[in-house]
Amino acid sequence: MLIVLHLLIKVMSINKRVEQLVEKTSTSKSAFSEATGISTVILSHISSGRNKVSLTAVEQILKAFPSVSSDWLVL
Repeated sequence: MLIVLHLLIKVMSINKRVEQLVEKTSTSKSAFSEATGISTVILSHISSGRNKVSLTAVEQILKAFPSVSSDWLVL
């Protein structure tokens, strides 16, 4: 049970960091989507907590925004 809770907290944290990146780096989810190649539907699912952030999404974000720390994003 504790491991599951820890994983849920971790998922929420990375999702929140992606939301912060959308707000700080782009004028809209659409602009972030264009820059990263992550669909706006997936971004909405990440924001709502329905989806966790995939490895592919992390790679796309880091490629589009090289100044973003990979450690900050995933840890």
